[in-house]
Amino acid sequence: MGEEPPQQELTAAEEAYYRAVEDAFARLRGTPFLFSSKDFSLLQRWWQEGVPLAAVLAGLAEVFSRRQAQGEDPVSSLSYCRHAVRRHARRLAAAAVGVAESPTVDVAAA
Repeated sequence: MGEEPPQQELTAAEEAYYRAVEDAFARLRGTPFLFSSKDFSLLQRWWQEGVPLAAVLAGLAEVFSRRQAQGEDPVSSLSYCRHAVRRHARRLAAAAVGVAESPTVDVAAA
């Protein structure tokens, strides 16, 4: 038998990210919910790719809201939200373009 790969320690920020998404998903669903290994892999990928938590939460809210408005059952997998999360991540990235380079203008002095 081979050895198991070493367990990777989560940083506090990474753990908080995962917990925030899990909590939001359960709250929106209205029931306690455990992510499948497939869902958790998707969540890990979002973390590794630097997908902002705000984009994930907005994507979840959008999908749950849309399904509720259509009278459908609540989402049962994080993968149902992946396209909405990507849209929100692109929107946030586009809004941030040029923010770092923008000079600060003192309106009072101007």
